[in-house]
Amino acid sequence: MMNKEILERSVSRHQFECLLDYYIKCIEQEEIQSLTFNFKSENKGFFSDIFKKEEFFQKKKEQVVIKKTGELSNFLQSYKTVQRGLPLFYGYPLFIDTNGKVSPLFFVEVFFKEGDDSVIFTKASVTPEFNHYILASLGYGVEEINRIRAEVDERDDFSLKVDGIQSILKLEQTGLTSELSTTALEIPPAPALINKTMLYVGKRTGITRGLLDELEKLKTVDLASTAINYVLNPSTIDGTDKEAAVRTPLEILSLNDSQEEAMLDALRKPMTVVTGPPGTGKSQVVLNILANAVWNDQTVLFASKNNQAVDVVIEKMGSILSKNLVVRMGNVSIEETRS
Repeated sequence: MMNKEILERSVSRHQFECLLDYYIKCIEQEEIQSLTFNFKSENKGFFSDIFKKEEFFQKKKEQVVIKKTGELSNFLQSYKTVQRGLPLFYGYPLFIDTNGKVSPLFFVEVFFKEGDDSVIFTKASVTPEFNHYILASLGYGVEEINRIRAEVDERDDFSLKVDGIQSILKLEQTGLTSELSTTALEIPPAPALINKTMLYVGKRTGITRGLLDELEKLKTVDLASTAINYVLNPSTIDGTDKEAAVRTPLEILSLNDSQEEAMLDALRKPMTVVTGPPGTGKSQVVLNILANAVWNDQTVLFASKNNQAVDVVIEKMGSILSKNLVVRMGNVSIEETRS
């Protein structure tokens, strides 16, 4: 029986939008911090002289081979020792303001593979991501930023993207050539673009832009038809089981009483949350739910932030079902590693 106090609790549309705005601001602040560096500080956090040519964005290469130098070897050793596991990013060109703060105008996550005398860098994505936080730092509003981002996305040629941004920001037209500048960074009299690249370690995964876009879209979605409605407004749950719509459940893997109850709730109720520490049988519950969804002629989406978890479920489902009814998506593997 659901607690009466919980049933009466609800979140208004305005409150939900405020929660989204707060979450968006938190993500953006964390993002800005991982994309902005002060080149005057002793530990500047990025390297701008490792690459001698720009080939990722201007020449659209997927892989670039760099001769191993002392600076690059030291950077990679530090990365593997201290920052291993964090994403590595490549940015170009560099935007620098009058306070000495440096940011990449475009960036992409990269992986590397070391050889004896060289290092192979591989892009994780074909399309570089525009650092629109530069616009925010210059005082542009949300609507202006979204409009500019749309204009940038519409341009296929990278040089045209950069030209358009320079024009919008009224920056001095910088000749961006594949031969990178060897001049040391210095504070300019006015914000400017520098024909240099940067290699840096970030705290993000490269998907933040998509996440922020989806959070913005949630503000316009009719929540009444979504699962989140049952979280925001528990009073909409009538508490009745839809037993007539469910066939006699199958128990393909042995379940105890609490596991069986969780499985039945998932099949009969609009929303069910199953929690428990490792070893309490959540996987058995999931597999039984999936199999019973198939038994009841339903479609089901099983998602996880861990590819291995999805692989395990698919393997077990394959051993249970007489034919393959599963469509596997989203498992994009890249052979190159960060070490």
